[in-house]
Amino acid sequence: MEQKRNSRCSPSFSVLPQIAHSKDLAKKSSSAKKALWREGKFTGAWEPYGYRKSEQDRHQLVVDEEAAGHLRAIFSMYMDGCSYSDIAKKLNADGVLSPTLQREYYRSGEKPSPESKPWNNYEVKRVLQDVHCTGDSVYGKYQQSVFQGNKQRNRPESEWIYAENTHEGIIDKELFRQVQEKIREFTEEYKKRHQ
Repeated sequence: MEQKRNSRCSPSFSVLPQIAHSKDLAKKSSSAKKALWREGKFTGAWEPYGYRKSEQDRHQLVVDEEAAGHLRAIFSMYMDGCSYSDIAKKLNADGVLSPTLQREYYRSGEKPSPESKPWNNYEVKRVLQDVHCTGDSVYGKYQQSVFQGNKQRNRPESEWIYAENTHEGIIDKELFRQVQEKIREFTEEYKKRHQ
């Protein structure tokens, strides 16, 4: 009986070197990705709204003129006092593809129906807060570990990697700063009213 118990336990010990090797590979992969980030290379799976990955270099973002026009309009509407909801309604009424559908269009080459995944408040706010639209990049905002159940967690801002002028900007940096300030003020005011 003792021998049966030992034989059942022994395979788990043979897995330990494989786990150690996997963790070592993950660290090396992470180091390689951070090196690309420091060079300003884009490594994300999905392009920021207003951009596509270059056909010549998948780590380089290039402006998608159609989406860039919509992005400029979003910033303009927000600075003119429109809410996230107002902006989403206008984009949906005009048949503008949401970021999710824009990516689907890039992949398939077939334009999906805008009604299948319309713009919403969250998508509008996310686009307004994405620093990529200025031509700068921020990397390492989140950490995901296979060894911790693939859970994603926010990293402290001190650990983020900033890279300036990594690609052509669509939105002026001063306008972007003004929008961030307006979002911050709105958020503070909203919290005060709803406490």
